[in-house]
Amino acid sequence: MRDLPTPEEYKDPTIKYAVFARLGPGKDGAFKDPDAFMRSWQFLKAPYCVSGYSMFILYFNRGFVFKVELRFVADTFAGVVPADNAAYCESEKPLFDLVAAVVGGPIVKREDELEIRLEKEDYIQRLSTNGRDADLSWELRGGPTL
Repeated sequence: MRDLPTPEEYKDPTIKYAVFARLGPGKDGAFKDPDAFMRSWQFLKAPYCVSGYSMFILYFNRGFVFKVELRFVADTFAGVVPADNAAYCESEKPLFDLVAAVVGGPIVKREDELEIRLEKEDYIQRLSTNGRDADLSWELRGGPTL
């Protein structure tokens, strides 16, 4: 666990993270198994894309998982796939819109971000987009904050 990197958004060195799966196509444009799983999601009916830089992340605090995140990062931000490649993903907004329709709840504008936030007794579910990425996360209450 000590060998895992510390996420830059947290200043506490005891907080670590691990990327467990890439969610989009590889640099060659071929889709990996996690993307095949996503393509089976029944609510993803309209066109959307998933960049090769998108990922499934677990965050740890002293060895315990406190946050799970699906992070979809557009190639316009990550620069992983060139614009002339068929796998190029210009915007994660269509995916945000599809997930938002299933998650439900009001979309709130916060600074440069759109967000749906569901607060439960034990956790906070958050769906957000800011023009560079779309994130769907579940975070335990009482865990580390930014």
